[in-house]
Amino acid sequence: MRRFISLLAPALMAACLLASPAPVAAAGSITETGTVTYTVNTAESRVDVSIQLKVVNNKAPDAYYYYYQDRTQIAVEAEAGTVKVSSNAGAVSQTTVNTDRWYRYIGLIFPKVYYGQTRIINISYSIDAKPRAEGGYRAGEAYANLCAVGNGYNSGTINVVLPDKFDVNIYSGQSLKESGTSGGLRTLTSGTLTNPRQYWTCLDGTNVDALVSSKVTVAGQVFEIQSWPEDPAWETMVEGELEDDIPALLDMNGLDLPGGTVIVREVGNSELGEYAGMYNSLTKIAYVTEETGADVIAHELSHIWYNRDLFADKWASEGMAGYSEQLAGPGEYTRCKKPGAYPGTGKPDLSNWVTLTMTSTLVDEQILDYQYDAACYIITTLADKMGEENFKAVLMAGSNGEIAYLGGTPGETYDSSATPLSAESFLDLIDERGMIPAGIEDLDEAQALLSKYGIFDATDLADRSEARETYHALADEAGDWDLPLAIRGPMASWDFDEADDAMDSASQIVEARDKMESELSDVDLDGTKMQTLFEDAEATDDLATLSDKVDQEVAAAEVLADAQAAESSGHDPLAMIGLLGTDLQSGLDKATDALKDMRSDDAKAAAQKVLDEINGATTAGLLRLAVLLGLVAGAILAFFLIRRFRAQRQLAAAMALTGEAGGVATGMAVAPDAAAAAAEAAAKPKRASRAKKAEETPAEAEAAAKPKRASRAKKAEETPAEPPSA
Repeated sequence: MRRFISLLAPALMAACLLASPAPVAAAGSITETGTVTYTVNTAESRVDVSIQLKVVNNKAPDAYYYYYQDRTQIAVEAEAGTVKVSSNAGAVSQTTVNTDRWYRYIGLIFPKVYYGQTRIINISYSIDAKPRAEGGYRAGEAYANLCAVGNGYNSGTINVVLPDKFDVNIYSGQSLKESGTSGGLRTLTSGTLTNPRQYWTCLDGTNVDALVSSKVTVAGQVFEIQSWPEDPAWETMVEGELEDDIPALLDMNGLDLPGGTVIVREVGNSELGEYAGMYNSLTKIAYVTEETGADVIAHELSHIWYNRDLFADKWASEGMAGYSEQLAGPGEYTRCKKPGAYPGTGKPDLSNWVTLTMTSTLVDEQILDYQYDAACYIITTLADKMGEENFKAVLMAGSNGEIAYLGGTPGETYDSSATPLSAESFLDLIDERGMIPAGIEDLDEAQALLSKYGIFDATDLADRSEARETYHALADEAGDWDLPLAIRGPMASWDFDEADDAMDSASQIVEARDKMESELSDVDLDGTKMQTLFEDAEATDDLATLSDKVDQEVAAAEVLADAQAAESSGHDPLAMIGLLGTDLQSGLDKATDALKDMRSDDAKAAAQKVLDEINGATTAGLLRLAVLLGLVAGAILAFFLIRRFRAQRQLAAAMALTGEAGGVATGMAVAPDAAAAAAEAAAKPKRASRAKKAEETPAEAEAAAKPKRASRAKKAEETPAEPPSA
C-alpha cells in the first residue's frame, strides 16, 4: 500500500509567493528579510515554527511621494495551527489569500513603515506532530520529520532545531549545514538566502535507541515489535495482527519463515518513500509505517516473503501483497476488483512501475494507484482460477528457484547466479504448476491477462504460445515418459528455437517407440535403456544422438517383427521336420532383450538368425526326410539278410546233427521242418553231454574222446558208395 508524504510543491511555491511587498514600493529601496526557525518539540509532539520578518525602508521621499511599506505575504503549512502575528509598532491583520494542497498563503497588513523606519513582524504557530497526524510532521523521541520553507521577500535564513540524538537525513529539497549544538539541541541552517521563497528542504531524524521493544512468538517465529514511545496503539495493533495474519499467510503460501528474530519496526512515511512497508531479508527487519492500520497490516507483513528477493518485478511483489491483504487482512477474502479506466496516456504498463518523487504530479499518483489495483486484480484472479493448493505449489516452487516445467523429479533449479523470479519465470510457474494442474484448457489465458496490463507485449508471446502447444502435445504423446531437461530447460529460459529443435528430435524418438511397440508383440519399452536415455537428455545434441540410435533400433525391430511374424504364421510339414530340435523362442527372446538394451546390432543378428532358420526349414526338412527314408530302407534290407543268414546257419546245423545220428546220408536232402526237428533233438543230448563232461575227470574225458575221433576217422575212410546201414 502506497504511503507518500507530499508536503511541498516547488512549482506552486514559485507561482504563489511572488506578490509585491507594496503597491507603491520602489524596488531596491525597501527590503524584507525573513528568518524562519523550525523546532522539533518532542515533549509536546509538535513542530514549533517562528518567522521573523524585518522590513527596512530606505527609500527617501521625493518631491511627489512618501514611500512606505505596510503589507507582505507569507506561506504557512496547511496543517499549521493558529497563526499569531505581532509587530513592534502595533497590531497586524491577516487574511488567507490562497491555498493549495500543501500551504496557506496569508496576506499581512502591519503598521506603515516610512523612510528610515524598521518594522519587526513576529509570526508563530505550531504543527501537530503526533503519530498519524495530518501532513506527516512528526516530533517524537524516536522519530522526527518535517519540511521547511523560506519566507522573506529579499533575503532570509532557514533554521531547523532538533535533539542532538537524532541521526538526520535530508531526503528531498536543498541541503542544510550544521550550525552548532547547545543544551542537547542541534541546529541546522541554510545560511543567508537571496531568494528564500524559492527554497525548501525536507528532512527526518531517527533515534533507534528510543524505540520501545516487545516480543511475541507466532508459528514458532519470534517477532520483536519496536514502536515509538508515543505510539502504544501501534504496538498493540501489530501484535494482534501478527497473531492473526501470520498463520493465515503461512496457510496460503506454504513458505518458510526466516527463523531467528524478525523485527517489526515502526517508521515514518518518508523513510520508505511511497511504500507502507519494506522487508530487508539480510537484516530481517520489517519496516512498517505508522499509518499502516489493521486493515492493511497483512499487506506489509507479506513483504517478509514477497519482495525483491523473490520477485524481480514490483507488480508481482505488490500484487502478492495485495492478495495477502485481501486474504488475511479483512478476515473475509474477496477478489480485487478490475481496475477502472487507465488514468495515463496510452496503454497500462505494469512492467514500468511508477516511483513517486517530490515533483510527481497528481496524474503520476493516479497511475500508481491504478498499478496497485491492477496488480492485485491479476494475482487474485489467477489465484482463484488455479485454486489454493495449486497456487501454493506455484509460490513454493518459485521460492525454491525451480523451473516451471516438471520432469520425473520436481525441484530442478536455475543456476546459483540466477536473479529472483522474472516475469517470464513467474508466468511459467503460474501456467505449469497452477493453471495446467487445475484443468485450465486455454494455455494462453494467463499470458493474455498479463499482456493486457503491459507486462508483456502480445507479439512477444506468440512464440511462447506455439512452443507450449507443441510441448503439451508432445508430453501427451510421450505418456509415462517424462520430457527431458533438453526440452524443459530451453522452454524455461524462453529459448523457443532451441526448444523446437529438441522437441523435433524427441518427437521422432517417441514416434519410433510407438512404432516398435505396435509392430512387436509383447514388447514394452517402458523402463528400458531407451527411456532412461530419453529422460536423462540434458542438451539438444543428446536427443539428436539418441534419435540416430533409435533409427538403428527401428531397423533391428523391423527384422525382429519379420521374425516374430514368420514364427507365428505356421509351418508346412517339411518345415516342421526341418525345425525339429530348434528353439525359435529363445532366439526371439534374445533379440528382444538386445533391442531393449539398445544393442541394435545384436538384436538384428539374433532376429535374422531366427528368420534364416525359418526360411531354411523346408530344405532342412527334405534332407532330414531323405536321410530318414534311407535309414528305413537299409534297416529293412538288413532285416531280411539277417533272417536269411540265420536260416542258412540253422539248416547247416540240422544237417550236421542228422548225419551224426546216421539218419541222413551225405548229400541227402532234408525237409526244413525235419531239419529243424533234428537240430532240436540233436541239441538236447549235446547240452546233456556237456553237463556230463563237466563231471568227468581229465582222464575220463581223454578216454572218451579217442573213440569219437576214431569213429570220425573211420567215417572219412568210408566211400560214398557205401550207404549207411538202416
